Amino acid sequence: MDQSAVVPSWDLFITLFAIIIIAYGVIMAREKIIVTMVSAYVGLVVAKVWGTTIYDFFNGNKTILNKVWIRSSASLFLVQLVLFGIVIGVLSYKSGLSAKEGKGLSTIEYLVYSILASGLIISSIISFMPESQQLSVVESSRLGRLTMNYQTWWIILPIVLMVFTSGRRKNSGGE
Repeated sequence: MDQSAVVPSWDLFITLFAIIIIAYGVIMAREKIIVTMVSAYVGLVVAKVWGTTIYDFFNGNKTILNKVWIRSSASLFLVQLVLFGIVIGVLSYKSGLSAKEGKGLSTIEYLVYSILASGLIISSIISFMPESQQLSVVESSRLGRLTMNYQTWWIILPIVLMVFTSGRRKNSGGE
């Protein structure tokens, strides 16, 4: 029996994750997808900046007040992924972030925001992987390859869309 037929591909995982994020953006309160996208940006920065320090702490290489340390076998990928998820969760659900200005957006614009948010989150998660694992995903997955080849665009396009839709609303008599 061929093993590759039994193991799901990265394309399947990427597609399912993207569908979940897109559905979340379309189904939930309309302003939530913008808040989630901003939270993803903050999570990306926090995970990239603090991930190694927290990884060192969880592997016993750093201490707090020269007394507290934790010895575990957590990988840098896992630490960054959990940190990324916690930041998105806390900012999306518990913070005072609000996207009230988003009320003038059309359903199509929210769909585009949802697609861009899924690309941003998926490319961020893949970027946390060790380089050898990233290469494996890129080589074995068409969607993984597209996601990583256009990673810069996943970061820049949501910002461009926010500026464009904000300017369009102001010019059309919005706030």
